[in-house]
Parts: sequence; structure tokens; C-alpha cells
Amino acid sequence: MIDWDRIEFFDRSEFDQPDHLDPVLITRLDMARRDAGIPFKITSDWRAWTDGDSAHEHGFAVDIDTVAGRDRYEIVTACLKHFSRVGVYHSDKGGHVHVDVGELHDPSKWHPRMMWAGQSR
Repeated sequence: MIDWDRIEFFDRSEFDQPDHLDPVLITRLDMARRDAGIPFKITSDWRAWTDGDSAHEHGFAVDIDTVAGRDRYEIVTACLKHFSRVGVYHSDKGGHVHVDVGELHDPSKWHPRMMWAGQSR
């Protein structure tokens, strides 16, 4: 359970499914937002998928909206201090940064120390 009184830079209303999220994920996300010095807009958190392959499905991941190159840089730099799994996605309209703590729960499935790039949908 997340103690939202201890979270300084986020409110539970910024998440679609706050009750499904891992407390370590939120704590690390809060520290990354502090370090970045800019707001983080969460575009995706827990998702009700059925294949079991996504860290989102287990509440271990969030996606952070990024549009401007400088903001993306600040977000990625801050997230790399607190997460060992970071994905940077782009599209014609902007993109997002994925962070997760899946490796804490199943390192054979979600390998630590991973960074990847992809196309935003």
C-alpha cells in the first residue's frame, strides 16, 4: 500500500489506477520528479492486459509524457538515477518515457539495467 502522505511530488489523482501501483515504483518516481525539477505527466500506469508480459499489467510501470527535447532529457536523466529499466519512445507528436521496477519482482523476466527506444503508439 502506498502512503500518499509521504509522496511529495505526486498526488494519487495523477494516476488512473493508483491502488494497483507498486509502492517502490511511486517512491522512485517521486524522487526522479524531484531531481528533474519539472512536472511529470503520467499518461499510462496499470493496464488490465491478459498476456502477463507487461510490467504495466502488474502495477510495476508508468509512462511519462514528453514533448520538448529538453524536458525529455531532464526526465530521462533523473529516471536513470532511480530506475534500472527505462524506455524512451517517440512519435511525430512527441513521445513518452517508460520506467518500471519489474526487475525487483522477477529479474529473469524483466532484466535489470536495460534501456531501449521505441515508437509511441
